[in-house]
Amino acid sequence: MPHPSLIRPHPFTLFAAWLLLGLAASMPLLQLQPPLAWHDQQRLVQVALLALAPLLLLSPCTAPWAARPGSVGLLAAVLGLGLASAWAAAHPAWALLEVSLLLGCLGLALAVRGLRLRAPGLDGALLLAAFMLCAGIGLQFLVSYASAMAQPELGLHVLAMLGGFSNPRFFGQVATLLLPLLLLGWAFAPAQWPRRCAWLLGALAVLTWAVVLSTGTRGTVLALGTSAVLLACLGPLGRRVALGLLLSGLLGALLSWLLFTVLPLLLLADPTTFHHPASRLTLSLSGREVIWSLAWDMIRQQPLLGVGPMHFAAHPNPIAAHPHNALLQGAAEWGLPAALLLLAWLGRAYWQLLRRCHRAALPLPGDTHPALRMALLASLTGAATQSLVDGVLVMPTTLVWLCVLAGWAWALCERAAPPAAGKLARTAVAGAAIFARQPLPSLERGATTALSALARAQRLAPHRARAIALPALLEPRHDRTQPLTQPPVHHS
Repeated sequence: MPHPSLIRPHPFTLFAAWLLLGLAASMPLLQLQPPLAWHDQQRLVQVALLALAPLLLLSPCTAPWAARPGSVGLLAAVLGLGLASAWAAAHPAWALLEVSLLLGCLGLALAVRGLRLRAPGLDGALLLAAFMLCAGIGLQFLVSYASAMAQPELGLHVLAMLGGFSNPRFFGQVATLLLPLLLLGWAFAPAQWPRRCAWLLGALAVLTWAVVLSTGTRGTVLALGTSAVLLACLGPLGRRVALGLLLSGLLGALLSWLLFTVLPLLLLADPTTFHHPASRLTLSLSGREVIWSLAWDMIRQQPLLGVGPMHFAAHPNPIAAHPHNALLQGAAEWGLPAALLLLAWLGRAYWQLLRRCHRAALPLPGDTHPALRMALLASLTGAATQSLVDGVLVMPTTLVWLCVLAGWAWALCERAAPPAAGKLARTAVAGAAIFARQPLPSLERGATTALSALARAQRLAPHRARAIALPALLEPRHDRTQPLTQPPVHHS
């Protein structure tokens, strides 16, 4: 049997994979015209990827999924409970959008899994996509820093140095997912790579850490620290990845200290014009205890079906439109039974990945991906940890990359499937994904409305353009000042 990397996939498979990874990498880098808020723009790209997933699942360019009856039963039960919760919710149209988002994410992960199984040599493309996203953000950060040093009279706030996200701290969620991949290229670079390529990836990992720490994000430190502790218990390979995370984090903290403490003192007459990022690092919960308490109250009041998918945003509060905790969010919005069933399905998948990584010292015959699997375990463990204190399951760029990496890890842990079962599963999942896409035209029409309103506002009064065009049409829970009060906009 030929080595997996020598298998020549169909050209359409390669095109689809490169297109998907290219869109995912460009989400925080390319600005649409006319400009939308970054969050709304990234939601549009997410909608496009979710719409692409069922087409890929129905095409021969993806491998079929040999679904076990138990897995299908769990997912069907979650879907049924979610639909029941949406039907009983105050705003069923918005709730159905959230259900469709869950199905779309499952379809996207399955599409990525199928592409990776059809084209085993695409691992380098995944690393390249991670490199391009982090390099683009890092370059923007350095250019902004150099400009601020050249014109100190303008002052500098670190949060103003980072574009690509409606809140620069959202980059920390993406960094949690991508930093282990950068370290993979540094610590396990193939022998045929020039040494400078490996060191370039290592330097980019350090710069990415510096950017994350400069925004005052604490969730990434907690997430990757948890991943490092877990990997340190998984043998020499895991300890090597954990050491890379620790070393790059320390060097990133040193670089941040040099950029915002040492250099301003040496080069600026008035270093107080630099707002030091350490001033935002605190040990407080930053109001999370308030929204956690609200979510817990919702669970106690509606334990079976919850208040409805996305309906935490229907209860205004001064902190946020989501509870910054994935477990509380699922239980409060979907109900305890649905949340526990979905957690059981995800926990079983995670356990399979953990077992394969635990056996990395003695890989299975033909297993050539233990290092990549270990890096993906670090990414997914970090995302799971950060989802307990942050909106990992809410932000579009984070959610797209989470689906991509979960699908990739899924492919690396899967064995050959019977063709008949795979064909049946492919048809069922693609049908569910197409069903999930039915509410998406309302998102697309909402996006068109936003674009038209923005163009009209820019002609009439440019300073009012943002206020007119961005009433949270694409994701109402994003705007904490605007409760969920209206159904999706429909136009004839």
